[in-house]
Amino acid sequence: MEAERNEEASYLEFVIRDSDGNIVRKMKTGLKKGLNRIVWDGRMPDTRPVSLRSSSGSIFGNPRTGIPVMPGEYTVSLSQSINGTMSELVGPTSFQLKTLGGSTLPATD
Repeated sequence: MEAERNEEASYLEFVIRDSDGNIVRKMKTGLKKGLNRIVWDGRMPDTRPVSLRSSSGSIFGNPRTGIPVMPGEYTVSLSQSINGTMSELVGPTSFQLKTLGGSTLPATD
């Protein structure tokens, strides 16, 4: 019973790498039944993870406040951790990160 109580919770880990193989971002989510979705906002992790002055009451920074990555070729892989053992479910799958185009609305005359 003690070992079960101290057991690490199972989770899925998504690892995003750039074209050179450098890790850009790691995202974790719990294991749940059914269809699940996780979204990467195209940003790196915050370079200042601890802030002693925070309005939210937490000294840990928001993990979504990192700088945006450059457009280009990236890969994502999926692994699962069960009972502390990590196993890869899906190998690196490539995708293209693109900009949305114009940054402003067209002006009228």
